[in-house]
Amino acid sequence: MALRKANARRRDLLVALGGALRRPYHAPFPPSERQEAFLRMPQLEVFFGGSAGPGKSTALLEASLMYADQPGYAALLLRRTYPQLSMPGGLIPMSLDWLSGSDARWSAGHSQWRFPSGATITFGHVQNEQDIYRYLGQEYQYIGFDELTQFTEKMYRYLFSRLRRAGDVKVPLRMRAASNPGGPGHDWVKRRFIDPQTREPGTGYVRAVMTDNPGLDVTSYREGLAKLHPLIRSQLEQGDWDVSSQGSMFQREAMLQSLVPAAYPEGDTSVRAWDLAATAPSGGEHDPDYTVGLRADWNSQTGVMVIRNVVRDQLQPDDVDRLMRLTATADGPGIVQRVEEEGGSSGKMTTRHIQRNLQQYAVQAIRPTGSKQQRAVPYSAMLGNGLVRIVEADWTISYIDELSQFPEGAHDDQVDTSSSAHEYLAGSSPAVVYEADDTLRLDA
Repeated sequence: MALRKANARRRDLLVALGGALRRPYHAPFPPSERQEAFLRMPQLEVFFGGSAGPGKSTALLEASLMYADQPGYAALLLRRTYPQLSMPGGLIPMSLDWLSGSDARWSAGHSQWRFPSGATITFGHVQNEQDIYRYLGQEYQYIGFDELTQFTEKMYRYLFSRLRRAGDVKVPLRMRAASNPGGPGHDWVKRRFIDPQTREPGTGYVRAVMTDNPGLDVTSYREGLAKLHPLIRSQLEQGDWDVSSQGSMFQREAMLQSLVPAAYPEGDTSVRAWDLAATAPSGGEHDPDYTVGLRADWNSQTGVMVIRNVVRDQLQPDDVDRLMRLTATADGPGIVQRVEEEGGSSGKMTTRHIQRNLQQYAVQAIRPTGSKQQRAVPYSAMLGNGLVRIVEADWTISYIDELSQFPEGAHDDQVDTSSSAHEYLAGSSPAVVYEADDTLRLDA
C-alpha cells in the first residue's frame, strides 16, 4: 500500500512538471531535469549525450513508455548486440524491474512487452550492417538507440525507413538516441548532433553529465574513471566530444577539400583493392574488422588518383565470396581485383580459392612488406599534395572518418585498401606479386 501511494505521488509529480509532459507508463520515479528536457523535445530526431552516468538508458526507456497506453503504438529499443541488452543494468533487466507485476505482459521469446492497449515495446540489436534488414517490413513510432556511437551511420539512417504509422495511430513519430563520446561512431554522431557547423537541421540535442543524475554515487564513479586512459576519462567523465583519436597521417580538411561528384571523369587505369576480413560480429566482439573492396582509378596525364567506390561490410566467409563476385561483375572484366596473400601454404590456398571464385576476372595477389603505416605513407603524401579526389557517395564519410583517425582508430581496412590501390596505380611497390597463373614475378 505504501509503495503504491509513493508511486502515485511520483506520478502526480511527473504530471505536474509543466502539465504538457505525458508521463511514462509505469515508470517508478519521475525523470531528472535533463531527462525531462529530453522527454519534452518535439523534434523527430533527438540525441541525449554527454558523460557516463546521467541516466541515458533510463531516459530512452522512459521515452518508449510514454505512449504505451495507445492502441497501435509500437516501440523498438536497440543495442549493438543482444548481450548488451540483457546484461545487468541493461534495458531488458531495467524494464523487468519496472514492469514486472504490472498489467504489461513480457514475452521472452520475442523480447517484447505487450500492454493492455495492444501497444508493444520490442528490444532488438543490429550487430552488423546486414542485420538492418531483419526489420524490413516492420513499423514503429518510436526507435531508440542506446550507445549510438557503437552503431554505424548506415544502420542509424536505414532505421528511419521503419519509422512510420497508420493513419489511425495518434502518436508522434520519434527517433531517439543516447551515447557517450568515443567509440567507432564518434565522428559521425558528433557531426550529426553536436557540432553547430555540421549539425543536421531539425535535430534536437540534450547534453547531460553525471551530476545531473540525482541517484548516482558520483564520487565513487569518478574514482573508477580515474583509472582510465586520459582520453577515455575525458570522454566519459566530462562528456568531451572534442577529444578523439585523431590520427596524424590523413588530414580531414584535405580529404573534404578533395571531394568530387560521381560524374568526375574516370582515369585510364583502374583497380579494385580488397581487404578480406571475414568475421561477422558475435558475442562480445561486436565490431570486428570489415571486408573492404576499394576501387580507384588513375589519370596518367594529370597524375590524379580518384577513390571511385568502396564496398564495406562485416561478413562471414561465404558472404565475402558473394560480395566479391557481385562487385567484380559490376566492375567488369577489365578491372583487376587485387588481394593480399598471407605467407605459407594457407595463403596460397586462399588465393586459389579466390581465383576459382572470380575465374573470369583478373585476380592479382600480393604479399606486402612493411607495417601498415609505412605502406600508407605514399598515399598520404599524395593526398597531402592535392593529387587525390574522393567521390561523394553514401560511403564517403565513413571513409574519411577512418582515415582521419589512422593509426589510432578502431579500424584500418579502408586505409589498407587505399595503400594497395595506390601501389598498383602508381607502380611504386616492389611487392612480390602472384598473377592468376601462379607465375612469380617482381614488380619494378
